[in-house]
Amino acid sequence: MKALSGYSSATPTRPSPFSEFRVTSSPVRSRERRRRFNINGQHSHPLYQWLTQTPDADGAAGEVEWNFEKFLISPGGEIVARFRPTVAPEDETITNAIEAVIG
Repeated sequence: MKALSGYSSATPTRPSPFSEFRVTSSPVRSRERRRRFNINGQHSHPLYQWLTQTPDADGAAGEVEWNFEKFLISPGGEIVARFRPTVAPEDETITNAIEAVIG
């Protein structure tokens, strides 16, 4: 599976009219507008640099393989698990991990 280069074709370069409406109509005026950023490579966003250090169930860490990669984060901010794109969201390994985190 080919690794993405920052979702360059999946994210619009300009905010949509809905995005503009949501930002200007929101009672929270200081909300940062969403923008594109790299997920892999030396210029990746710090969040993804942190997330990609986490190994998956097979013990492999590294770059995000595709946009359906999933990370489970605890309420305390710890990375609990990483699930590759081939693991469906409703897979038992994911639901069991979520249930273990929420108790």
